Amino acid sequence: MPAPSRAELARLFDDDELAEHVRFLEIAASWPSLRILDYLYREGASSTGDVARGLNIDMRDARDRLEELSAVGMVDEAEGTWTATVDRVDITVRRNGGLELSSTLGGDADAEDGAAEAGFFERLGRRLDGLVGRAKR
Repeated sequence: MPAPSRAELARLFDDDELAEHVRFLEIAASWPSLRILDYLYREGASSTGDVARGLNIDMRDARDRLEELSAVGMVDEAEGTWTATVDRVDITVRRNGGLELSSTLGGDADAEDGAAEAGFFERLGRRLDGLVGRAKR
């Protein structure tokens, strides 16, 4: 399912800045986007087909999501190959007499504790495999 358009969100919120933040959140923090970013971080530059096969998702869905990620500056395409353009995404949502949203993209993250050794989803998968294994006993 594609993210809502800027125009659609602007009509809903009647506030262009808020609409832009909500669109960014919808794209950047969605499960499909996180899976794609994790794949690109682990595998490096990849074609749309590589991403689709690697994540077992429909090629059209992969292409649509990659284009949305590109529109918000998180990935880039050159000669049919996609690469992640950011190493860090910070999203803050807080109540401040209303809703306050802010986000930043960082292209030069500091390596922290070697946490990038295994991708988040790889670690999550291992954790879930362990839980499923215990439940079957």
